[in-house]
Amino acid sequence: MKAEIIKMDDLEFRRSIYSEPSTNDSKVRDAALQDESKQKLWNELKDLDVAIQETMNVPVPENLAHKIILNQSLNQHQETKRRGRVHLALAASVAFAIGISFTTFQQRQPDINFSEGALAHFYHAKEMENGDANLSTQQVNFKLASFGTQFSSDIGKVFSANFCDVDKVRTLHLIMEGEQGKVSVFIVPHEDRLLMKDTFGDDDMDGTSLQLGETNMVIIGEKGEALEKFKSSLSKKLDYTA
Repeated sequence: MKAEIIKMDDLEFRRSIYSEPSTNDSKVRDAALQDESKQKLWNELKDLDVAIQETMNVPVPENLAHKIILNQSLNQHQETKRRGRVHLALAASVAFAIGISFTTFQQRQPDINFSEGALAHFYHAKEMENGDANLSTQQVNFKLASFGTQFSSDIGKVFSANFCDVDKVRTLHLIMEGEQGKVSVFIVPHEDRLLMKDTFGDDDMDGTSLQLGETNMVIIGEKGEALEKFKSSLSKKLDYTA
């Protein structure tokens, strides 16, 4: 009997490599071998992890403290002044080192392909869909308030509105009624590191995205769904309030 091959989905793959870039998980290796984009993302994260480790392991010259003390003592004749200057120099050195480390980490934060992340999350969430609730626009706006955003008028039937994490980015995921079936709408505050594709998709689903002020919106529906019409309708009703 042949062993069943269990493929790792996009969401599980991303979670695995983000939490441990140097993982030796066989499922991760197999998924990367079968998909060039996954291999490329994994390689970039491993390179980033190595760069961070190298940054944190920069050796400090053994005679640095002696040089600081010597330079201070040459300009001081009284012991009390000398000690005060040395303490100040050491404190400044520590503060400078912390500042450099923090800046390095900030600059090295990787960009996030939010459009592709939303598509992966769409498939993951689709497996857990249940019920046909009908939320009001007011109920949706109550959740959108934390993003400083709201819909100015009725947006149609909304089956669910839940906060979720897409590649560790807090997002409001709406499941709405389209012309052909259910449509997923992801709303997230704008960040420069979020990469948004105007259009994207796969063999079964299409996606589109846009930025409205300080808000990004990603819409995903089945092939043939009138996503541009859907996007146009929602964009006219979305207001940035803060």
